[in-house]
Formats: sequence, structure tokens, C-alpha cells
Amino acid sequence: MKLTISGNRWSKVDLPNRLYYLESCRNNLQRIAPFWVEEEAHLRGHLATSQEGAETWLLGPIPVARTLRYLVNGVRSGGRPRVPSRRLRVDGRSVTRVFPHGFHEGLLFYDTEAHVWSIGGQHQGRKYRQARDSQPGPALVLGASNVSSILASDVVCKLFCENRPVVCKVPPRFARLKP
Repeated sequence: MKLTISGNRWSKVDLPNRLYYLESCRNNLQRIAPFWVEEEAHLRGHLATSQEGAETWLLGPIPVARTLRYLVNGVRSGGRPRVPSRRLRVDGRSVTRVFPHGFHEGLLFYDTEAHVWSIGGQHQGRKYRQARDSQPGPALVLGASNVSSILASDVVCKLFCENRPVVCKVPPRFARLKP
């Protein structure tokens, strides 16, 4: 019962408050990222300052920071974030390149691109501009991966992209990483 009530409250949170929550997540992530890497490196049996420790950054805090940055940009733009490129096909559908986004991602993921093709009249960001679902169902996120960023990214995407309250099960392996 409590989750349903909270879910109804979450669906009514306005964009300025959502932006505040996202910025708080970014600030807290910056603060706890070294601890996260230290703990995960320990779980994997290596030092956080080793080459394997660098991999731990790439599998943990960095993808979550990227997800939060994209969500902040989406909320700040009212659901109309800038995209790297967009073109209109002859059949009327738009094709939007959404990845890589920015110079650094282009270097890191050289020769890799991702595109979103619209279907009919659907466009990215429409959920932000339409009336919010007043009765969203809760989402259950089960942490089952050995990549720690997936769980955190899934939780924020359920909250901010799907507008749903979340129950999250942290796997025992990452129990020390939970807030």
C-alpha cells in the first residue's frame, strides 16, 4: 500500500524538483565514487589503483554518471535534449543519431554509432511533455549482474524515464555498495 501511495506522489513531482533530485544524485555519486571503486576492486580481488581498478571505474561510476548527465540534460530541456544529428527519411520517419554524444564519447567509442528511428508520430521526449500517468505501477529492479552500474542506471531510468516508483533488490555481492 505504501509503495502505491508513494508512486502516486512520485508521478506528480514537477520538473524543477526532478532536476534537483538528479543533481543531488550526481553530487552524491561524485562523493562516493572512490569508495564504490575501492569496494568493487576489493570484491574482484585487485587494487583500485591497478589497471583492473581503471576497469572498475569504467564498469561502475562512469556509466552511472553518464546516465545521470543525459537525464539532467533531458529534464533541463523539457524533454527536448540536443541530439548529435537528425534527418528525415523519404517515408516521413526521422532518424536520430543518439550516440556518441560529444567529442569524448566519439574518441572512446570510435567508429560506433546508435540511431533511433521514429515510428509514426512518435518522437523522443514526448513523455516529458504529455500529462503524467496519475496511477503508475511500481517497478521491481533485481540486481543480478556483476556490473554494478547496471543496477543504479536501471533504477534512475525507471524513475525518470518511465515515471515509476522503484523497489530495488541489491545482490549480496554488492550489499556494501548500497546507500
